[in-house]
Amino acid sequence: MIVATTSAMRSARRHLLVLFFLTVFLYALGGMSFSRHMISVRGASSQVGDGNLAGDPAYYNRLALKKAAEMRRDGISRFELRPSGQAPAGMASALYLFWQNPLAFVTLNALMHALSAVFLVLILRNFFPAGISLVAALPLAISPYLLPWFSQLNKESLTLLGSLIYLYGLLRVVGNLSDRRFTWLGGVLFAMLGVVALWTVRPYLNQILLPATIVVLGAFAIFNVRGQRNWAVLIAAAIPIVFCLAFLGKGAVSDQTLDKLQRYKENDEDLKATIVQDVPVARRASIGAPATAGSVEQAHQSIGSRTGGKANDPEQVLNRCAESVDVSKWGDASFLPASVNGRLRAMMILRCGMFRELKVATDPATIFSFFDQDRYPSSSVETLGYLPRAAMYGLFAPWADRWGYVLTHQRSTFYTIVPLETFLFYVCLIALFIHVWQQKDGRLVIPLGLAVCVITVYGLTSPFIGALYRYRYPWWMLLLSLGLASAITIVSPLIARRKHKFNGNDILKRSDEPRR
Repeated sequence: MIVATTSAMRSARRHLLVLFFLTVFLYALGGMSFSRHMISVRGASSQVGDGNLAGDPAYYNRLALKKAAEMRRDGISRFELRPSGQAPAGMASALYLFWQNPLAFVTLNALMHALSAVFLVLILRNFFPAGISLVAALPLAISPYLLPWFSQLNKESLTLLGSLIYLYGLLRVVGNLSDRRFTWLGGVLFAMLGVVALWTVRPYLNQILLPATIVVLGAFAIFNVRGQRNWAVLIAAAIPIVFCLAFLGKGAVSDQTLDKLQRYKENDEDLKATIVQDVPVARRASIGAPATAGSVEQAHQSIGSRTGGKANDPEQVLNRCAESVDVSKWGDASFLPASVNGRLRAMMILRCGMFRELKVATDPATIFSFFDQDRYPSSSVETLGYLPRAAMYGLFAPWADRWGYVLTHQRSTFYTIVPLETFLFYVCLIALFIHVWQQKDGRLVIPLGLAVCVITVYGLTSPFIGALYRYRYPWWMLLLSLGLASAITIVSPLIARRKHKFNGNDILKRSDEPRR
């Protein structure tokens, strides 16, 4: 009887999860299709035909069409995963062999979004009941952030899906260490599948996850793993995952750029030119209107006047940042290996390079979103000292002093939605701390540790809140969902207790009344 009841409950949960997947898929499909239709009807100036948008989508589309034509002419051997370094174009070229329609992007992006929501539920199920897990996954499921991605294959969606699959695999491993049916092997396969998905679009993320995974698994093992067999299983599972992370940590153009920046030695004239050069034309469409010297200056003056201070000069910011990472001023730490010193300097160079967008940005909201324009770490020690601040920005930006942008400046979709999400994140994070302290579940070190590590690195290299939000999104939404599930877990008994007390008092009150 007990076995039959348990089996029925599991079947009901599976059906509920399938229903959840279909609902999220249809929601995303409808939202993206509606966004595409509205832009087509309005004839937006950013539209370039077939419902595609100008900027990156149009650029990726041209690359995909060219590569698809080559494959039709010369065969599948001409396939290239990253033509001109762009994975969305490579994947789209393969799709165009079978379905050359922009609506294909809508379908695939909606599918990846729905699968991401399902894997988030599966992750939460390691710590919370099914009902709470489904509710806590709703912020990701209904988030409007991914709905405008209807004109290209969205690498953000694939990054999100890969990150969650990877984390689900790790949790499946550590949750089945003592299972003698080798179910932990499934966790290894899921983790490796996540690594492959991340390698497709953002190989450098595997470079970040490699040391982070070693640290969090080590911490989990020291404080939670008991018995030689469990240790052996954990080590046997960790080895292929770590090797997969190490082997699939290279490949994108960004990795080549990082290696090139590490090799700058005595003559840094090329380095300075790399930092202060203009933002590529293909990127400008996502920053604002076509830039002129007058329009950029006007936008900076607008922000300066509304914030009660003087706006930073973009050229001065770039030059001072470039000087801070110049080989003549940069200081390596004697206690760190040369490779680590080189990586720290390269990340600071990337941070400086992001300030280039200040030179072409005409949207005040974009200029307003840059932070720490007066901080330029010039040594490995200073970079390490900046890590706590980078973690704070990565986790909590935009800070509360920026939430009122739409009230004090102008309308902005970003500053309408994100402050509300951030406020919810603050509240949920408090609940998450309380839940961790109450439950003391050692497995929580894995999602929390990985999320903080990845978000800190992004906070270190991305002084622009818009880019930071996009990069941190998978891990930030994970923390938000864990916090929301914790809040529901904490509040639900209190509400039930209060309701029970109220009903009890009501019964006593009615029992004292005289009968009629």
